Amino acid sequence: MRKLITATFAITMLLAAASCGSDDDSSSTTTSGSDLSDPKQAVLDQTIAAAAAAGITIDRDCFAAVVAQLSDEDAQLIADAGPSGDPTLSPEGEQLGSEAAKCVDTSSLPVSSDPTATT
Repeated sequence: MRKLITATFAITMLLAAASCGSDDDSSSTTTSGSDLSDPKQAVLDQTIAAAAAAGITIDRDCFAAVVAQLSDEDAQLIADAGPSGDPTLSPEGEQLGSEAAKCVDTSSLPVSSDPTATT
């Protein structure tokens, strides 16, 4: 989930299978119909904002469902690292990268300007 999730969990991350953490709602906020802890909410908000700034569209509900699966510990690592960070996540957190990538509207991704790239 490293650069892919920081780019995906920070562009979908940024970033990033099930959470091994607890489901304590004591400090949660509601978004897209889901209760998220503060670290998870921070990941969701940071990622959506970073993606929008880069011109990339992410399905917020889809990404919120992926973020909800993160442990609070992994979510805090991602939030602390920010969009350009490279946190070391648990194996469960790493596995969520491919799920997060599914939330990206691929038509909004920039096309490579590399002349050696093949299509």
